[in-house]
Amino acid sequence: MKAFSRLLKHIPSIKFVGGPHVHKATSGAVKPHPMAPNGQLPGSASGTTSYHNPNPIQPAEGEYFSRSELPLRFRYKAIKDSEIDNVLSGGAEFVY
Repeated sequence: MKAFSRLLKHIPSIKFVGGPHVHKATSGAVKPHPMAPNGQLPGSASGTTSYHNPNPIQPAEGEYFSRSELPLRFRYKAIKDSEIDNVLSGGAEFVY
């Protein structure tokens, strides 16, 4: 049996398409995206200070984009110190 096993070569059961892959060393230098206009880096566009949407979306009557814009009765309530202590203790103080 040993002689037979020495004659057989290892044949992997998984076949990868494209042959062996070689790791290519990459530099850490910042490069523009291939589809960037005029090969510009992000934030290097001249004449632009910040993004401005010429047609901003406004919420309809009775709609809000943020919970902080809601009336006080619908906002999150402040968490009490005792609740914070209970959560941080992991329930170790309670005996069932």
